[in-house]
Amino acid sequence: MAADSGLDGDRLTALLNRSTWPYSVLQHRKPGGGSRTLLTPAPDLMRLQRRVLDEVLAHHAVHPAAYAYRPRRSVVECAQVHCRAHTVVRLDVAGFFDNIRERHVYASLRRRPAIGGPLSAVQAYELTLLCTTTPPDSESWINRGTGARRLGQRSTDPLVARAYPYQDQREGFLPQGAPTSGALSNLVMYEVDVELSGLADRLGLRYTRYADDLIWSSRALVPRRIIAQLVTDVRTVLATKVGLHLNDAKTRVSRPGSRRLVLGLLVDGSAPRVPRETYRRLECHVRGVRIAGLRAHAAHMGFETPEAARNAVDGLLSWVRFVEPAKGRLLTDAWSRALEVGDVELLGDPTSTELPSDLDTGEARESIAALLRHGSEYRSSAEFADLMRFIGGFHRYAPFNAMVVRLQRPGSTFVLTEARWRREYRRVPKPGAQRIMIFQPRGPYMVTYDVGDTEPLREAPPLPHGVTDPVSIRTAIPVQALETAWSTLLDNSVRWGVRVTLVDHAASACGRTYRTQMTDQLVRRPGPRGKGEDVRPLRFEVEVNRNLPVPDRLATLVHELAHLSCGHLGKHPELPWLDRRGGTRRRDEVEAEATTYLVLSRLDPTLTTDDYLLGHLGEGTELPDDLRLDLMVSCASRLLEMLLSRQP
Repeated sequence: MAADSGLDGDRLTALLNRSTWPYSVLQHRKPGGGSRTLLTPAPDLMRLQRRVLDEVLAHHAVHPAAYAYRPRRSVVECAQVHCRAHTVVRLDVAGFFDNIRERHVYASLRRRPAIGGPLSAVQAYELTLLCTTTPPDSESWINRGTGARRLGQRSTDPLVARAYPYQDQREGFLPQGAPTSGALSNLVMYEVDVELSGLADRLGLRYTRYADDLIWSSRALVPRRIIAQLVTDVRTVLATKVGLHLNDAKTRVSRPGSRRLVLGLLVDGSAPRVPRETYRRLECHVRGVRIAGLRAHAAHMGFETPEAARNAVDGLLSWVRFVEPAKGRLLTDAWSRALEVGDVELLGDPTSTELPSDLDTGEARESIAALLRHGSEYRSSAEFADLMRFIGGFHRYAPFNAMVVRLQRPGSTFVLTEARWRREYRRVPKPGAQRIMIFQPRGPYMVTYDVGDTEPLREAPPLPHGVTDPVSIRTAIPVQALETAWSTLLDNSVRWGVRVTLVDHAASACGRTYRTQMTDQLVRRPGPRGKGEDVRPLRFEVEVNRNLPVPDRLATLVHELAHLSCGHLGKHPELPWLDRRGGTRRRDEVEAEATTYLVLSRLDPTLTTDDYLLGHLGEGTELPDDLRLDLMVSCASRLLEMLLSRQP
């Protein structure tokens, strides 16, 4: 390899005897503090090392537990090995590349010959010299010697240091930054990986190595004594095989109650996930750029230039898209919109009548979007179900305003304006009562008060039954009212190009929705006051089980229309639906069920969530990460209008 390297003889000789030092030094700042020294080879040596990597090192065997510096292997695949982990043990090798020396590289090249044939001693030695280095005239890179030897043949004979035969150079090590260093480290660590994999098998653990990160995990509890034995055995293997040692400051043992991270990814679930703080950083950047612009946001966050800020965010987004593609695409779209000057997105339906026209400005839209984003705080099933119960109880106001009340005054149970409290219940606000602002359809806002902040006047009537005893079961809605709601919703579904068909299914079946294959068909409904017809192209088919009771039949139709409105079946040619295909069935069902509850709770405020939401969630289960609370609220408002009155 050295003979046909393409380098002239003097240059090659200088590289081999190290009379020249062909590396440039770059100090890279670590996120946790300190710096890492990167050594970049000169262009001609870089080309030669790449040839070594492609023609020699690519044909050497690598242990299956090693995931770094290998084609078609990644951090995500390494983390997948440890998914659903109960216990994760992470160990770090101190000074990994600096402590892999010439002798280790040479011995590995000789011990594990390439597939194309074994390397001679001269070839292995020349490759070792070309792929290792030591900075000249630097006391910080001390000569680590050539080891020690025994004065006799017995193990009890004393050890003495060998004299270093080369007085003008120091023993080389793997330069972190050279293209060959990663592959050579895998080659040197092959015997270590064999030993540690066997150790993992004996202890009932899973083992992977990503460069200097040694990771073990188990889906069952690992006793402390097993972990202590593991660390001790790892120290012994590293010291005897390669002369490496552990960085005790980076030893981590994670169990339930703490974050189980592998290479920066959460592995406590069925697939690796990006930690929440990464999403918070991205949301902070998106929000900052949307409000202040890229230049001002970059200066505020301490970036040297706007381009540096943009590159940093693009890098984070690429990482999220690689680990969780669906989330990454949503965040990338939000980032792209934020970069567009003057484009401020309102989460939910921007044409909703809940927002008066005089509030339709960039600042108002952003404030409402920020308000809705607080809904992501409701992460567990119990918290989310409680939020749905709360919104459902406010049957006098739209779902959007119910959530606005919740975010301003947690614990509110029944709110009205001061005029309605006085007129309907002869109650007035107490002195110092907290005002709760909500939006009104044709004005900026109105002020309401919670029942707990009011006091009765003389001869005040009793409060509604649902307020005085909110957990009791109320009388069922009359069948006639349900039939009327069914007919109204059926009629309004034509506006979306939906054809509803009653099918004869078993009682356990409810319904389904799909795109029609009859692209040339039309759906019709009578025109206003029975004059003419409203005609729409057929877009979607909805099947509802005719054998269901009337309440379940109505709930099924609302549920299927919620799937459409939330974008689970893609965009509509004429309506501003999002295209949210590709999500998990669990996410789609939770969104549709929650929207159904929000709609039907207007007809029966005492409706419980168990029938409509918790059947799809186990108690304490975390909700899907891409759940859109703001979209559910917007869809519920739209469906509620369709259910209560004929839409033009």
